[in-house]
Amino acid sequence: APAKLGHDRHSWAFDGSCARVWSNTARTWGKKWEPNDVIGCAVDLDARTMSWSINGSFEAPMGVAFEGLAPSCGLVPALTLSAASP
Repeated sequence: APAKLGHDRHSWAFDGSCARVWSNTARTWGKKWEPNDVIGCAVDLDARTMSWSINGSFEAPMGVAFEGLAPSCGLVPALTLSAASP
């Protein structure tokens, strides 16, 4: 089966269509995106965190989604879309 973003411990993902984050397992987090929203991602390698924003805002319920990141071979950004995406 093909690998999916966020479906192992070396992958992190935010799914704004259902307000969930993924890294090996899923949990409810953040808020759902709307049509025309701009999604941002920031990684702080010193603090070992990954944060997400909607329309430039990292304020709650957005912000730090993952802590304790330990990328083993660098990071590669990726984006997935579906026909159901707004």
